[in-house]
Amino acid sequence: GTGRYLSPGLWDMRVQLRHPDRQLPAFLAFGVTGIRDPGGNYDQAAETRLEIQKGQAIGPRIVASGPAVGGNQTAQTARLAFDRLFGDSVDFIQIMPDLSREAYLALAEQARHWRLRFDGAVPAGVSPIEAVNARQGIIEGLSNLGPLTNDNVVQFFEKCAMMGTRISPLLSQGAVSTKLYQLTALAKRYKVELLAGTGSADAYTASRGNLQNELTQ
Repeated sequence: GTGRYLSPGLWDMRVQLRHPDRQLPAFLAFGVTGIRDPGGNYDQAAETRLEIQKGQAIGPRIVASGPAVGGNQTAQTARLAFDRLFGDSVDFIQIMPDLSREAYLALAEQARHWRLRFDGAVPAGVSPIEAVNARQGIIEGLSNLGPLTNDNVVQFFEKCAMMGTRISPLLSQGAVSTKLYQLTALAKRYKVELLAGTGSADAYTASRGNLQNELTQ
């Protein structure tokens, strides 16, 4: 072991598991022993997970949501969507940023009642503080903090730390502003748990799409 180092297993908290045959070996090669697949094909993810558990395939631990819930839904249709996903035994509910406020609050109520985590970007009609109070588990992205004052941003991060709401800033996905880096640093200062996710839809490579690139941002 001289001259080497031991790294703990990593989690990629935003993966699109589209090509398991290519992606699974690459995850392990880059030290990723757990992945979170939001909004993908839950049947495929569950089947792949079972193959890994039976030793028929080699790959990381997988948690998946199935189809994301979004669009201009009503409270009733959001509850029906929740019931379908809950019946499929998904690991969590993934929401889209275009989900209506009415549907978001109805889905959040169902999630709290049945103790199933719901994650995603905070919809435009919902304030960041409301999302934390609704017990959203993971907030993806920080662009919705732009309109808030500095004091309100600090209040939001303090609330996240208190409630255990985690944030995935998505630093390696597209153009990233200086403001996003500043917000991420502020969240860390207030002891918010930060999660790394690549958004990768294909196998990692040394030059792009791997978790190490996200962690170095």
